[in-house]
Amino acid sequence: MGIDLFVNPLILGLLKKHHGYISGGVITSVFTRKKINDVDIYFLTEDSRVNFMKDLKAENKFVNNYDRAKTEAMFNAARKKPQITYVTDNATSFFFKDKKYQVITAFYGEPGTVFDKYDFTINMGAYNPETKEFIVHEDLFEHLSQRRLVINIGTEYPISTVVRIFKYIRKGYSISGIELIKILLTVHHLDLKNFAELKKQLMGIDTMFLKPLTDFLSSQEHSEKAYDFSEFMKIYDNMMSAVLDDDTPSGKDDEVIS
Repeated sequence: MGIDLFVNPLILGLLKKHHGYISGGVITSVFTRKKINDVDIYFLTEDSRVNFMKDLKAENKFVNNYDRAKTEAMFNAARKKPQITYVTDNATSFFFKDKKYQVITAFYGEPGTVFDKYDFTINMGAYNPETKEFIVHEDLFEHLSQRRLVINIGTEYPISTVVRIFKYIRKGYSISGIELIKILLTVHHLDLKNFAELKKQLMGIDTMFLKPLTDFLSSQEHSEKAYDFSEFMKIYDNMMSAVLDDDTPSGKDDEVIS
């Protein structure tokens, strides 16, 4: 099954030009024949990513703006040209046609290097538009066929991983007690010197539902303040009590492609 069928030809052409590639959950969706709702894009170097964005010419920036009226206007405009929806320290997201794309800015390199940052082996796959080849981790197909979550203890954002576990359980994946202990120990191993580092961890790549909290931690008062567990838990309870912990509509991104 070619991923070319799911990604807009303009985007594929720009990826070929700037040596970018597609990786992560979108590859998992291709191999399991599930509906693709967003596409993560990576580059070998920051310069390649910058040149890709220049060529993309996404001029209308609805950055961190969730106003419904403007969002509707953004979707309408995205049928003709790419529209940036938000920008974080980790990614720039944009819509084009009927797809959401995330240009990852947190790290760069060859697929194998990027895989070392991932949390689950089932996501360790990539597609190179230049060669039209898939690059996959040696355990990807085995774990995918078993619908089993196996943790990479080198994951860049282990707190985000804990949240993502629930997302995949809803999709029918399972995780063993051994793997849960691995991720909990990985979280415990984090060296959180200040609230800025905590903010980085909470943002992860795709935990946008925590945005009110991470915005608060970006304030001048907290950005460089020494991390205090008790203080943070009070902040967390006060700010997040009314926020649902489900940032993915049930069943939406598990739709089977016929």
